[in-house]
Amino acid sequence: MMSSKLIQIFNALPLEAQQVLVENHLASLLDFLPKERSNQVLSAATRLQRKYQEAPTLDLRAKKRQINGLLDQVIRDAKISFIKERSNREELLSEIIHSLTGWLNDIWTVVYVHCVNFDIAHQCLVFVADALAQLSETSSLGGCKCSVMNVPVEVCLKSKKGKALKHFSVLGPQNIDRILLWIWRDLFLSLLANGSEVDKQKVPNFLEDIETSLGIGALERVLYGGRPSEIDDDDDDDYEDIEDDENIDYTFDEQQYMDDIDSDCDSDMSDRCPCNLHAPYWPEKMNKERLHLRDCVEKRLFSIFKVTPSVRIYNTLLSISQDSSSTEMRVSQLLRDIAGDTPDNLVAALDINITNGKQSLISILLNSHGYLLRPRDSITLQRAVVKLHNSPYHNQSAAILEQELNESLKAICAAVRSSFPHIEEDCNKNDIVEILKLRNSSSIRQERVEQWVDRISSSSHPLHPMALAAMMMGLPMLPGSEDGDDADLLNYVDLDQIDPDLDDLREEYRPDLKGIFDGWVHLGKTFKGGPAILANLYTTALESMPWLRGSDIVGEMVNKLRERPNKNYVLEALGFLNTFSKAQRKKRNLARAEQQKCATAVNKTQSNTTTHQARGEASSRRSTPPPPLFSPRTTTPTSNSPVPSSTSPPPPPGTVPLFNPSNASPFAFSPPPPVSGTRATLVPFKPWEYDKKTAVCKAVRREPSEEVVDIKIKYVDINPEASRAMIMVHGWPSLWSTWSNQIQEFQEDYHLVVPDLRGFGESTHPGDTRSSGTLQDMVTDLVCVLEEANVESIRHDWGSSICYEAARLRPDIFTAVIGVVVPYVPSAGHYIPIRDLTPVFPRLTYQLFFDSQPEAAAAELDKDIRRAVRGTLRTAASPPPSDFLRSNETFIGAWDHVEENRLLGWRLANLQGNHTIRQPVLAIYSTEDPVADWVAAAKLLRSADYLPNLMTEILPGSHWVHLEHPTKFNDVVRKWLVDTTPTTAGQHLGKQHDEL
Repeated sequence: MMSSKLIQIFNALPLEAQQVLVENHLASLLDFLPKERSNQVLSAATRLQRKYQEAPTLDLRAKKRQINGLLDQVIRDAKISFIKERSNREELLSEIIHSLTGWLNDIWTVVYVHCVNFDIAHQCLVFVADALAQLSETSSLGGCKCSVMNVPVEVCLKSKKGKALKHFSVLGPQNIDRILLWIWRDLFLSLLANGSEVDKQKVPNFLEDIETSLGIGALERVLYGGRPSEIDDDDDDDYEDIEDDENIDYTFDEQQYMDDIDSDCDSDMSDRCPCNLHAPYWPEKMNKERLHLRDCVEKRLFSIFKVTPSVRIYNTLLSISQDSSSTEMRVSQLLRDIAGDTPDNLVAALDINITNGKQSLISILLNSHGYLLRPRDSITLQRAVVKLHNSPYHNQSAAILEQELNESLKAICAAVRSSFPHIEEDCNKNDIVEILKLRNSSSIRQERVEQWVDRISSSSHPLHPMALAAMMMGLPMLPGSEDGDDADLLNYVDLDQIDPDLDDLREEYRPDLKGIFDGWVHLGKTFKGGPAILANLYTTALESMPWLRGSDIVGEMVNKLRERPNKNYVLEALGFLNTFSKAQRKKRNLARAEQQKCATAVNKTQSNTTTHQARGEASSRRSTPPPPLFSPRTTTPTSNSPVPSSTSPPPPPGTVPLFNPSNASPFAFSPPPPVSGTRATLVPFKPWEYDKKTAVCKAVRREPSEEVVDIKIKYVDINPEASRAMIMVHGWPSLWSTWSNQIQEFQEDYHLVVPDLRGFGESTHPGDTRSSGTLQDMVTDLVCVLEEANVESIRHDWGSSICYEAARLRPDIFTAVIGVVVPYVPSAGHYIPIRDLTPVFPRLTYQLFFDSQPEAAAAELDKDIRRAVRGTLRTAASPPPSDFLRSNETFIGAWDHVEENRLLGWRLANLQGNHTIRQPVLAIYSTEDPVADWVAAAKLLRSADYLPNLMTEILPGSHWVHLEHPTKFNDVVRKWLVDTTPTTAGQHLGKQHDEL
């Protein structure tokens, strides 16, 4: 229609053009209309005139002149009072406050009672907010601002008939913003309920103006009428609702909107929700628009979050959202898209994921965009590392800790060199070596230290220009101004410690070297494996800064830096580095003293043993041959067995440490002599005779939402006094006791740790079998059980895969691997689902059954557990049927190795890139395994390419070769253990890059 098109064009015109259109074109049309129609138009205009003629006039220009004039008088009064010792300051400031607050009721009346002039009213509120901010800045002119900040402010909002609807009582101009936001909320709701489409389109601009004047936090507060949040109970007396029936007129009149408000107020106050999102005097029409306003605020916050994300905006979005789950998903998607754009975006993404405990996302962010982090972001990075430490991403956190400690040390070293420009000269390096040879506290050493510090600190830069000008004018030079490298001579960056605009300058001229280094050292003291990292760091520090060996030298350097105020940050960092060095020296001295004590005890023991053995040989030459090293089926050494010691001696020549807890001195024992055969099994294995222990471990439950929970891992701990340790990990369907023959064989020579994996036997499971049983999860359980013990590992079946992953993931703990039947499967290439392997290995088809129908698989196994186990544990002499393991609809076999676990495990290993296992590996394959030809599979998977220290043995038998041929199996294992030198625990293996 023509009328709608005209309205659209009219709304798009400027005010001046609209006036011209009405005067020159539309008004004249009334003369051509029928008289009755013309009278209707004139009557409507007259009614509108009567309705709004009582609306207060908002003269913004006049109010600006008044307030600016009063502010000028405040400034002028401050100048005069300095001489005349009298001032009208308090009166002027009070007049400004009351003039602004007295105007607020007029603004509210215009937008709420008369529903007009929304744009002008908004501009007036913005001016009041800006004027109050300016008042807070200038109120200290001429005297203390406390009296002004405590001026009582009373504001009462009244209806058209003069009845009080809302009363405010606050102290000082700093709290008036709460009143402004209350009025702003009523403005928005009235506009959305009664304004034109043109007015409604201005809401986003109004919100942007509020953000500019009062900050981002005001966008949330405007929803709650100026209160901090929805949960604020508002216990103070700042707000008072007037609900007395004698003061409010509830007469209903269809022609007057305010009367409509009063009548709805009476009926709604008792039924409406009492939360801060409502006002008791709103009519239902306005009350419904609060949801529209919340959507507008949410949209504005999202637009800000896309540019400058922060935890504060994230929390605000969640608090105001009607669907927090969808909001969180939207925020997560935004963070994935923008996290790598700027360092601030990355810090915000890390902070949000740290708050939510999203360890996997933290790991991905650090791997992808960690290079963006700046030194001032160290607190966020440290929090992220702490979050990753007690998780499957422990290795990543340890690597970051070590890297950041080295970077912090380099930064301190560079700062010291800039402060002492001659410290790296050869003559000074040679001199410090000679000084360190002198006796501490001697007068000669003290004198030489002072001379050395003077030499290294003499400036090599030209005189600073300001210092040169001061010297030419005969003025005293500022401390430190003689050095040309002090760019921030006047401490400009210290003028405002909280100004974010100076962060870049502050990071360049005042880096918090001490705080950053202190934070990382603290984490190193509390993390598992951290003390070893700190010890290596101290060694690195001594190589680059040999003068750290002398505390008196560092003390003299610190005294020299006190003369230079601009180098205070170097002084603090150097002082803390000296404290760190003292602590590390003390630990080394204690360890050295303990080793000497142990060496003395061992020498004495060996001397006594030699004498005893000589006497034994003389008396036994005419009798029987010497007894074996250990008596069969006992744990008591014979007379020729070495005596175990609770304190371990330093390793004699030709020995290798196999078990080295991080909290103890290194253990090293001579390997036992080669044994041509295994011990005969004289006593049947009785599993009930072995006591089980419990380890409470942290585990990640990934479904339905990611959560860290506690699980209990049961394990058998045998012969803990032994010098070397071995962990045996079972496969499926097995328990710890399937290693019975190997336990009886090695329990007298080794410390055996034999666990039930998560979900097996008495060990519990996080509850999500599809995705909470990855290889990395299993490795985390093993590390939890071992508690930093360096072990040789013996593996079987899919347990073999766990052990290969353990050696790859934690080479600092697992020093050697024995993999039984199943070869190492490197994650170097693309992920290969089980369905793509079945054409080559058809007996893997059973895993498709468990991937697609885990409930049916569980039911089939539970129906007859005895039959399921007997049908799976078959020897080569009694093979299973030919169709065994080939069906994707039924199975008697391992059901919890589903596709999700394989995919998650492959993804982590593939992203890490370290596919090569450097430790010694013994792979034992069987010749008649019904599952697959594992020798051929190992060649197809190129396992040997990623195992440089691999030894392969092939034994006759089926899948359970260690049960079927225990004697042959034990012979192979024992010979390999004797001949193999495991990788020393904690030894740096280097980074392996597998080129594909």
